[in-house]
Amino acid sequence: NEGYAGCAGYDTNLCGGINMELFWQIIYYAIPFWVFVLIPFSTFYYEADDGMLMAGTSVSPNATPKSKVMEALRYQLMLIVIVSLMFALG
Repeated sequence: NEGYAGCAGYDTNLCGGINMELFWQIIYYAIPFWVFVLIPFSTFYYEADDGMLMAGTSVSPNATPKSKVMEALRYQLMLIVIVSLMFALG
């Protein structure tokens, strides 16, 4: 908004009063969170096997359904460890 008439700078009450440095820091920190946490967790949750096949039947007669959330968290933790090691060693 700095180019608009009446705006002396980006951090004025007339032009919104948004601290743009803080705004972009939030955006820059949100990108790795989405890439390394939210998107992989969503994929792992979607692909998680609940331990049951074909709507309630299973290979084993005493099978109990597993938590899709816990399985996704387990894979997410492995991903975070691998990515952390790559950043630490590389």
